[in-house]
Amino acid sequence: AKDTITLIGSITQNKRGAVGTYNGQRTVTGYNKNYSHDPRMLYDMPPHFLEPVNSGWEIRSWREVNS
Repeated sequence: AKDTITLIGSITQNKRGAVGTYNGQRTVTGYNKNYSHDPRMLYDMPPHFLEPVNSGWEIRSWREVNS
């Protein structure tokens, strides 16, 4: 592993992706992860965070994907 990604807070993403590969004993490629929750977020929202219930969302485009 090159290094460790340390994150205190949260990640908002559409799909989860790998940051490294693991062989059962150690990280072989990419990065180790050190994620922890920011306890302040139990009571406060992050700055500039849109409230999903009160925000306007619209579908801009879509397509069907054959698997």
